[in-house]
Parts: sequence; C-alpha cells; structure tokens
Amino acid sequence: MTKRTYNLAPRNILQNMVIKKRVTYLKDNGYNRFIEIGSGNGNISKILLDTGFSGIGYDLSEQVCEVNKGLNNEYIKTGMHKVENTDFFHTTENNVDIIISSHVIEHLSDNMLENFFIKCNNILKEGGLSLV
Repeated sequence: MTKRTYNLAPRNILQNMVIKKRVTYLKDNGYNRFIEIGSGNGNISKILLDTGFSGIGYDLSEQVCEVNKGLNNEYIKTGMHKVENTDFFHTTENNVDIIISSHVIEHLSDNMLENFFIKCNNILKEGGLSLV
C-alpha cells in the first residue's frame, strides 16, 4: 500500500473527497463553467478542471494566486482556467453554472454577506448552483 501525504488540513481533505465524488454528476448533467471565490492554492479548482470544467479562481492574496497558477498551469495554458488576484465583487463574468466558495463567507460583514449572495445570484445562469 502506498502512503499518501496531504498538504491540507483534515477538513479540507474530507471536503475535497466529497467534491470529487459529486463533480462527475454535475458535469454529466450539463454543468461546465465555474467561479471559485477565495480559490486559495487552487485545490478545488483543480478538482473541477480535472473533471472537464473551465473556470476562474478569485483570491485577494497574490501569493496564493501564484501557487494556484502553478498547480493549474496546464489548464491556464489551454485557456480553460484563469486566476484573478482581485475581489470577486469586481467580476464581470455572468452565466456561470457553478459558484463555489469554501471558508470565505465567515469573513464577511452582514452587509457584505447580503451583497455576496446578491452578486452570486446575478451571475449564475438559470439552474446554476451556488456551493458556498
């Protein structure tokens, strides 16, 4: 048996395992484009990209955006993925199938939280999913 080493917190390992099991279903049902808010090192984006999705990761940290770009470089080269070191509230994207965000909303004020969900609702296409 091969020993596997993770560079993630246990909750993130479990979360990623659940996402891996669910994304094939979403892809098989016509979901194609995603936005990841607070994309961090790009681990969740990679799961989606490996399944055939295309998308954009937004994060406020320049340092983790660079890590994300390294992890998902092959998808960036093919145009399937972009990493933006900017605030999600400034995006002009629309008609996306999935918005995914992990460990972000707890950092928002009540006013920002309401605006966050309004923004998500405005850029999701009809039938899109917000996984926050």
